[in-house]
Amino acid sequence: MKYKEKKLDKILKTALLLDIEPEEELNRSILEAWKENSSMKKDRKRKVAIAVAACMILATGSVLAATKYLKMGEVAEKSGIEMEHSFSEENVTEINETKEAGEYRFTLLGIASGEAWVQSSLSQQITDLQGMYAAVAIERLDGTSMADTSDEQYAELRFFISPLIAGLKPWQYNIVSMNGGYTDIVEDGILYRLISCDDIALFADRELYLCISDTVFYDTNAYQYDENSGKISRNTEYDGINLLFSLPIDASKADRAAAAAYLERLEQSWTEDSKDEAEGLEEVEKLMSQLEILLADGKYEEALTGFIAVGELSVIAPDKDGTYCYEYSDETECTVSYFYPANFINGRDYMISYGDSEDGWVKVIILVLTENEDKTVTVQRYEKKNELN
Repeated sequence: MKYKEKKLDKILKTALLLDIEPEEELNRSILEAWKENSSMKKDRKRKVAIAVAACMILATGSVLAATKYLKMGEVAEKSGIEMEHSFSEENVTEINETKEAGEYRFTLLGIASGEAWVQSSLSQQITDLQGMYAAVAIERLDGTSMADTSDEQYAELRFFISPLIAGLKPWQYNIVSMNGGYTDIVEDGILYRLISCDDIALFADRELYLCISDTVFYDTNAYQYDENSGKISRNTEYDGINLLFSLPIDASKADRAAAAAYLERLEQSWTEDSKDEAEGLEEVEKLMSQLEILLADGKYEEALTGFIAVGELSVIAPDKDGTYCYEYSDETECTVSYFYPANFINGRDYMISYGDSEDGWVKVIILVLTENEDKTVTVQRYEKKNELN
């Protein structure tokens, strides 16, 4: 299948709606779908898209972080947020706790609530500030610099950083399902990630965690969830990065009534979104299946009927390993797509995907590659808007 984003989305939503821990087979399906997915956002300011289960090396004990790291407010400023006030207010908690795992050192710099941002210029950019924020520094143990966000190597990095809440199934409730996102910057060879999601201070009367793994989504194999106590812990037998920090949020901020209402709204949105998608995208899925058949048979002209060429033709040279990397960006998206020589048939390859458009519409996208005599390829993007039911 060429429309792998759709497949990944369906698998992830299946995992999100599960009340029990996803089975190993589903976890593998998610990971395989991710590995196959060739068109994911690689911008330095990336919004996490959909939810749930994914993958993580034994960690050493915690030590105090050195003072060389940026402070949380500095991370925000260098992320493109022009602050009018520094992060010295009472709603910001500096932590500076360090753990090492695999090839990396991770330092949880601090956490903040949305209230701490109200007096900053961020309040002019984001209307809903009632969220939770955390800043993490990531560096290599051997002292080599982390890849800059503009480098190709950056796209290969896999770090899943998310708050978790005791008593709530972590494969369901994490940064992805709780309206989260993050921004990455690199300063003096250190990668800084600023994450945000819904305000978990409502649950401050429970144990709160921050997990860090070397994958894209939460992996049920990396952590253990006790159904009776609600406690979340590392799986010490897991062969990967699966760190777990405690989040020191003042218990007085807990609000059980508001927390219950939030969970009700969140769970209702999952069900509604799943139902709307099943109904609204049925025709789009049929169209993409038809396009897959036509393109696989080499009937490009017929498949592209009704599509409009978008952007200029791009000529791309192969990477060292022979793969082709195509980047596209406009006001709404920034994507990177990879194509492999083994998939070319009669000198051509293609990719089908879809994305949100205006209300009531979905945008179907086709990328067409054509090989040239000098081993380069020419890429053209085509788009077609389809009305949802």
